[in-house]
Amino acid sequence: MDKRIIIFSPHCDDAVLSLGGAILNNYLRKNIFVHTIFSVSNYTIIEQCTGHTGKITKLRNEEERRVMRLMGIRYKLWHYPEPSLRKGYKETKDIFNPKSNPEANPLFGELYNAIENVCLQNEKAYLFFPLGLGNHIDHLIIKEIGIKLLAKYHLKIYFYEDQPYAGGEDIKSIEETIGKHYPYLIRFTFKFDNILDKIHILKNYKSQLDAEDSGWVFWHTQRRNGEAVWSDKSNISLLAEESK
Repeated sequence: MDKRIIIFSPHCDDAVLSLGGAILNNYLRKNIFVHTIFSVSNYTIIEQCTGHTGKITKLRNEEERRVMRLMGIRYKLWHYPEPSLRKGYKETKDIFNPKSNPEANPLFGELYNAIENVCLQNEKAYLFFPLGLGNHIDHLIIKEIGIKLLAKYHLKIYFYEDQPYAGGEDIKSIEETIGKHYPYLIRFTFKFDNILDKIHILKNYKSQLDAEDSGWVFWHTQRRNGEAVWSDKSNISLLAEESK
């Protein structure tokens, strides 16, 4: 696919975690632009939401820069703070609350307007949003914006299965949940066998991913025989044709 590709990535690493294989295996080729929304952080696998914000933000932004350069991807950091730096998210259970209402988040309206603007300026592009698996509030916010834009405009919007969270969920439960809440969405898989190239490049996110995370990514990518995205029937047909 040589058309313009825009990926909305909640955090540094999410785009590559969920679509890195599709990029490395040339389904998503040239002209890729990643918008990393929540790029101010105090989280690493060692200092979980307790680290020095300035130092960790610099470290994570450098990891993102390195990977984007290696993969030949242009990107932009939006500099919004992760939930541990926002009011109302003191504990992990607050961040991963399945009952969260994304639209009630104070940042929702501002982010909706900004993301809508990007999409309308690139109305012919293929636009990728997180599906919200794992229920991380930042993923849910960006997912809900994508859902609303898909309903409002005739845009080529797709939702990628969030990794590594998807690896911790049963395939049947993923598809049943999507079918229950979004019955108009159907799945398309970017199929590939070479998972190790993706795992190798993910090692550059040293502050974020441990062996367990890599294991979930490998497991889910293997059982999907690649990476899955979801959209309505019309958009999936377009994507399937472009991916031949």
